[in-house]
Amino acid sequence: RSSSDTLEPFARYRIDAIIGSAHLRARRPAQALTALQAALARRPDDPTARANLALAVLVSGDSTGARTRCREVLATEPSHVLATAVYVQASLD
Repeated sequence: RSSSDTLEPFARYRIDAIIGSAHLRARRPAQALTALQAALARRPDDPTARANLALAVLVSGDSTGARTRCREVLATEPSHVLATAVYVQASLD
């Protein structure tokens, strides 16, 4: 297996994640959700991908959904900073 075989899926994940983050910063939650769902589909076990999607869910107005996604991340990564921050913010809404 060549290094490009390994890099390509990760590179595609990063592109989706960066696009999703850019949409969040531009206050386009629907587009952010789409891009971050694509990123998560490429790396479904990645806690940061899952936490990023939880943030997009929160920004889209679904506090309950965001808390649920954060609890899933925190169950396996109890010190995940982004998941913790999103969970706290979602709990305030």
